[in-house]
Amino acid sequence: MMGGLANFVIPLITGYLSNIGLQYIIVLDFTFALLALITAIIVFIRYYRVFIIPENDVRFGERKFSTRLNTIKHRG
Repeated sequence: MMGGLANFVIPLITGYLSNIGLQYIIVLDFTFALLALITAIIVFIRYYRVFIIPENDVRFGERKFSTRLNTIKHRG
C-alpha cells in the first residue's frame, strides 16, 4: 500500500482547493516541498550526530559540517 492515505486525501484536498482557487494548490505544493526540505535537513543533521563518519569518507560539501559535529560528539 504505497502512500495509501495520501492517495486518498491529496486528491480530495486539491479538488476542494480547485473550487476555491488554483493558486492554493500551488501554495499547498510549496508547503509540501518546504516540509520535505526541512525533514531532509533534520535527517541529515541527525545522521551526522548518530554515526561517526571517517574523515576520508566525506562526500561533496560535507567535510566542514561532519568534522564540526564529530568533534562536538567526541568532546561531550
